[in-house]
Amino acid sequence: MLCDVQRNKLEPAYEGRITDMSHLTHCIKMARETAAMAMHDRSSAAQALTNFLQQIDVWAQDHPGKFDSRRASVALLSMAHVTFRAQKFDRTSRHNHLIPDIAAVMMERNLQQIPGASNHTVCNVFWACARLQIRPDDLHAGAEDKLGQRFIDTRTSATLQGLSSVLWACGVLGLNPGNGHFIEHAVQIIKQQLAVDNFDSEEHMQSLSVMMFAFASLRLHIEPAVAELIITRFYQGVLQGADQPQGLNNILWTCATLGYLPPPHMLQCFKESYAASKKPFLIQHDSTVAWSLAVLGVLDLEYFKTMILRFPRRVMLDATVGQLYQALQALRPSDESTPAYAEWFEVSRLCLLLVYQF
Repeated sequence: MLCDVQRNKLEPAYEGRITDMSHLTHCIKMARETAAMAMHDRSSAAQALTNFLQQIDVWAQDHPGKFDSRRASVALLSMAHVTFRAQKFDRTSRHNHLIPDIAAVMMERNLQQIPGASNHTVCNVFWACARLQIRPDDLHAGAEDKLGQRFIDTRTSATLQGLSSVLWACGVLGLNPGNGHFIEHAVQIIKQQLAVDNFDSEEHMQSLSVMMFAFASLRLHIEPAVAELIITRFYQGVLQGADQPQGLNNILWTCATLGYLPPPHMLQCFKESYAASKKPFLIQHDSTVAWSLAVLGVLDLEYFKTMILRFPRRVMLDATVGQLYQALQALRPSDESTPAYAEWFEVSRLCLLLVYQF
C-alpha cells in the first residue's frame, strides 16, 4: 500500500505587481531589482539581502507617515522576493536576523490600518509570509485572524489569482485564518466564480490548480462536485493546448492525496500533456507526478522511464526519492521469472545507482 505523499511546497504564479510609483515605493522597487542583479554572484547574495533589508528598515523609520498598509505589504512582498532569490545562491540567507524583525514592523503597520486595507494588500501579506516561511501570528499575535477576516470582508473585490495566493499560503503554512472561517468562504467564492467564468486561460488554470493543491495540503475534502468542476475546467484548458506542467502536477497530486479519480480519458490527456510539455521541468514535479499516477492506478513502466530518466543526473539530485521508490514498487511485477520483471529490475537498479552516484 502506498504511503501518504510528502507535501511539496509548490508555489503559484503570483507576482503581486507594483503599480504605485510614489517615491517610497519606487525606491523599494529599485532596491529589489538592484539586489536581484547582485545575486548573480554567490558570494554577494547574503550581503545584497542584508543591504536591502537595512534600506527597508531605514525607510520605515524615516517615513513613518508614508508607510501605510499598501506600502508595508509591498515591502513585505519585496523582502520575500529578494530573500527567495538570495536562498538560491546562499541557503543561509533565510536565517538573516533582520528578516523577522523588519517583517514584524511591516506586519504591525498593516494591522494598524487593517480596516482600510484592500483585498489585494491582504493577499500580498499572506503570500509574502508563505514565501518567507513565517506564520503571520509569529510576527504579531492575532494577525492571521485579522487578515483573514479582512479578506472575507472585502471578498467582493477578490480575484481568482489573489484567492489562490492566500489559499497557497494557507496550504504551505497550515492556516485557516479569519477565526477558522476563511476556507469556508473561499470555497463559496470558488463556486460562485466557477458558475460564471470558463477559466480557460493559463493564468486561471494555474490558479485553479494551486487552490486544489492548498486543499490537499490542508487535507480538506471539498465537495466532490466542486472538485469535479475544477478538474473538468482544467481539462478543458489542456485540450485547448495549454502547457501547464506545474498545474498538472498540482491537480494529479491533489487527486491522489484526497482520493479523487478523474475519468480515464482525462488522466490519459493529463499524462500526454505533461510528457509533451515544452516548458522547463522541475524535477521534483516528475517524482510527484509518478507517485500520483501510481496511486491513481495509471502509471506504466514505459511512461516512468520516459519521464523520470530523461534527465538522469538532475532527477536524482532534485527528485523526492521516497516517491520514486513507492512508484517503482507499484510497478513491480508479481512474477519474477517474466521479461517484464527483468525490465523493471533494470530500471530500479539504474535509479538506485543514480541515487548513490549523485
